Amino acid sequence: INRAAEARAELVLLPEEFNTGYPSDPPDRDEMYRRKFALAEPLDGPTVTWMVDLASRYRMHICGGILERQGDRYYNTAVMVDDAGNRVGCCRKMHTMGSIESTGSEDPGDDTAVWDTKLARFGCMICYDHRFPEVARMAALRGAEIILHPTNCSGTPDPLYDKNITIRARAIENGCFIIVANAAQADGEIGNTQIVAGTYTNEARNDMVLAQAQAWEDVVVATLEAQRYRGPQSDRRPECYRP
Repeated sequence: INRAAEARAELVLLPEEFNTGYPSDPPDRDEMYRRKFALAEPLDGPTVTWMVDLASRYRMHICGGILERQGDRYYNTAVMVDDAGNRVGCCRKMHTMGSIESTGSEDPGDDTAVWDTKLARFGCMICYDHRFPEVARMAALRGAEIILHPTNCSGTPDPLYDKNITIRARAIENGCFIIVANAAQADGEIGNTQIVAGTYTNEARNDMVLAQAQAWEDVVVATLEAQRYRGPQSDRRPECYRP
């Protein structure tokens, strides 16, 4: 965040559950969840308070993923704070992977988050949500110009799980920018932190990717002109889209 402030960033996106970590294949999953859940916080807990303090100090918007505790329920949540230190809203991860998360009892969210700020209208989808086109589409239909995507995942050679492919697809389908913040991986792998445009723009004349991580730990910066590139949106026929 300090480095982003030096670059005069107006928005900082942090990874998924950056306050607890998110091991993708722990040797003892039950123990991992016990330790992780012990670090869960309410929305007015120390991590969000820290985000509020930094946002107001640097006059920037900050969005980041936490493990939220609400009573006896736990959510994988992204929180948005504006440049005055106000909490704008939160987004709870809608889809959980049974092979990884079901034993951990993280509760799924049930709504698409869209936030109005003075920078843009933001949507949000967290990690595995990118595999479900409906999440980004609902945000776009609610007017999102930029979709924020906090994640915490390692790369994969399997194209069916390649976030570089699916993120570009979600951006094209919905005519919006998508900002991805991935956690630095334990094995030193360079993550797929990137900023993607939903069409070829003046900022991305030769590639949809405006900026991408170049190091294990990196701050990715780009200038965006928030607007919708609607593409085929006006030609949709939702009355035909039935199972």
